[in-house]
Amino acid sequence: MGPVPPPGAPPALSAFVRGVGRRALLFTALLAGDGPAADAALARALARFVPGAKDLPMGRWPPHFWKALIGELTRPGAPCAEPLAIAGLEALPPPGSGARLAMLLALVAGLDEEDGAAALGVDAAAWRHALRRAAPHDAEGRFDEAAWRVLALAVRDALRTLPEARLAWWDHAGEAALAASAGPGAGATPAAPPPGARARRVPGDRRLARRMALVVAACALALAATFVPWRRLDLRGGDAGPAPAPGPAEAVPLAPAAAPAKTYDAAFALRHHPDLPRLLAGEDGVLRAMDFGAWYAARHADAAKGAKAAQAAAHADAADALAPAAMPAEYAARPLPAFDAMDDAQRAELQRRAAASDALPREARGALRERWEAWQRLAPRERDAVRAALAAHAALPEAERRALRAEFDALPGDQRHGWLLGPALGARWPRLAPLLQHVPAAQREPLLARLRAMDETTLAALELQAQRTPPQGRDALRRALIGAR
Repeated sequence: MGPVPPPGAPPALSAFVRGVGRRALLFTALLAGDGPAADAALARALARFVPGAKDLPMGRWPPHFWKALIGELTRPGAPCAEPLAIAGLEALPPPGSGARLAMLLALVAGLDEEDGAAALGVDAAAWRHALRRAAPHDAEGRFDEAAWRVLALAVRDALRTLPEARLAWWDHAGEAALAASAGPGAGATPAAPPPGARARRVPGDRRLARRMALVVAACALALAATFVPWRRLDLRGGDAGPAPAPGPAEAVPLAPAAAPAKTYDAAFALRHHPDLPRLLAGEDGVLRAMDFGAWYAARHADAAKGAKAAQAAAHADAADALAPAAMPAEYAARPLPAFDAMDDAQRAELQRRAAASDALPREARGALRERWEAWQRLAPRERDAVRAALAAHAALPEAERRALRAEFDALPGDQRHGWLLGPALGARWPRLAPLLQHVPAAQREPLLARLRAMDETTLAALELQAQRTPPQGRDALRRALIGAR
């Protein structure tokens, strides 16, 4: 039997605090150790969570709690401790990384996509990207499901074997937070009566006791009534014998469905298709290969810088570094005019593109949308550089094309994904990654614009600063860069 909730504390909230204890203790130990500083952070998180949870629906308690705990564990000035080492969890990402935080939210906290994104303060796409990077991969860069199961089993065993002293500490901390939130004096324990004293009831207590007795009696009567074979009783006072066997159920057909009051035609659906801008642009071939094109463009730009080191500008133009080549058909853009300016043939082509896009698996559609958004963020010169790189690659002999593609595919998954930032920032992704991970949606656009406006010297200094800034200080650094409060 669990601890009795403090007087005035909602029972559901008390049960939630008690139930989340094992996960919170293990999560904190794997992120920030299990010393006094970690205990203080847990107590502060409870003090932040409990008052606000009373005004939230129960379904929002998990992300609200984990967001409060993450805020306390990663706030500026929080003492850094060595995470607890647990057998079977050696494959977790290194301490201090955003990837470790994402893994712990999924494996230990048990959050789904929506709650995990809310706890981190990012959108669902950023959460999915963080988990893809953090999850174990095999030698070929694919998700290693067996390694993930090993981690999940190790977490389950660690949750089961938490020391009783830690669980008792959590119960005490939870009771204190609930009592403090219940109001002045709500958590006070009444003094015990002196030995031999007889407790007296005030008249109001007697009235309440009578009412409670009546309620209990009514409930007991209603429960007993459910077991009485009413169909066998003759309402005139005698037993009517066994009830007749029920006859077969009669099937009655429903009336024909009425026509909907209003419908919309295919043209309306096409005009409001969620991917209409991408379908009109007709550049899906470039989008699917833009990460490889950015990598190949940057490679040529580096070669051009090495050949002309004495006269190279601070920003080498990757498009100029590539020899002109004809654009292959698979990468050629096939734009369509605005929807209202289309003729019948163009509208039929748009309908074909929409049907092909809708037939893709959900993950493939999501990847194309992500690439389309990344493509829109690139400057025109960077888009030209990617197109020129893809055209130059297509003009190479087949053996050389295969070798280059294999070299790119051998890169780690997060590094390949980083090339969606374009030739310039993609080359700097490994060093800027700490700053560009788990970026809140409101900061993403201004942060990328600020980075693209920097010169080489400033970017090099920022790379060094990003490597030296601890996880709890990165949000402040991003805010300073974009001038946000």
